[in-house]
Amino acid sequence: MCGRQEEDSNLLRYSSDKGNTWKTIDLTTDINDSELLEPTDFLLKGNFPNPFNNSTMIGFNLPKDGIVKIIIYDSRGSVVGLPFTFEGKSGYNSVRFEADNLSSGVYFYSLFFEGEQSYKATGKMILLK
Repeated sequence: MCGRQEEDSNLLRYSSDKGNTWKTIDLTTDINDSELLEPTDFLLKGNFPNPFNNSTMIGFNLPKDGIVKIIIYDSRGSVVGLPFTFEGKSGYNSVRFEADNLSSGVYFYSLFFEGEQSYKATGKMILLK
C-alpha cells in the first residue's frame, strides 16, 4: 500500500500505484466497492512456493495480450529443457513449472513478453528434493 487517505472513520481509500488509481473499502462491511483493476504494467511476481519440490507456479502481470516465452536455466547458465511459448492475456497470468527430471539446486527463469512493447525479467528459484 503506497498511499492511504481516510475520508470517513468507516471508509478506507488506498492506492497501490502511487496515487494513479484509488480504491475504497467500507471497513464496517469489509466490502471493496471498487472494481478490480487490471494491471497496466508488466511485472514478474516470482514463483511460489520457493524453495519448491518438483513443481512451482510462476506468476506475472501483462499490460496487454501478447506472446510470452519462458526459458529455464541452471546455475551455470545452460538452458534446461525446451523453452515454452504461449499466448498471454492481459492481467494476471501464471504457469506451472514441473522439475521432475532436475536435481536439487538453484535455477533461473527468464520471461520474455512481445506485445505492443517488449519486456524481459528474470527470477531465481530453488529446487529442493
